[in-house]
Amino acid sequence: MIEDSKEFVVNIPSKEVVDEVNFCGIASGKDTDKIRACNFTLTESEKVKAPSIKECIAHLECRVQDSFITGDHTLFLARILAAWVEELAWKNNRYNISEAKPLLEIGGNRYAYSADEILTPRPI
Repeated sequence: MIEDSKEFVVNIPSKEVVDEVNFCGIASGKDTDKIRACNFTLTESEKVKAPSIKECIAHLECRVQDSFITGDHTLFLARILAAWVEELAWKNNRYNISEAKPLLEIGGNRYAYSADEILTPRPI
């Protein structure tokens, strides 16, 4: 679909949908309607035709600039046209990590979510 439309949305999930995220990583999209199986709600995006997933906390709307075949995968390089976060993930003009709890895959079927503190490295 990305090859045909040249657009996609990166949806950032929170810990509340860990079971659904894990299912989507295991199930084949050829055999299963993952959106329906996970009871996700698709919403209209602002800049691209691809929908966003309402149950996610942040969304990056992207347009493909180039692509490369790497073994059995295709790597897409894209420009972010729009980025937005749900209200709970943004407070006082800062990311509200402790409320949003973005989900991080550690590997296999193991996940973590963020700590309360945002670390800012010193300038190089």
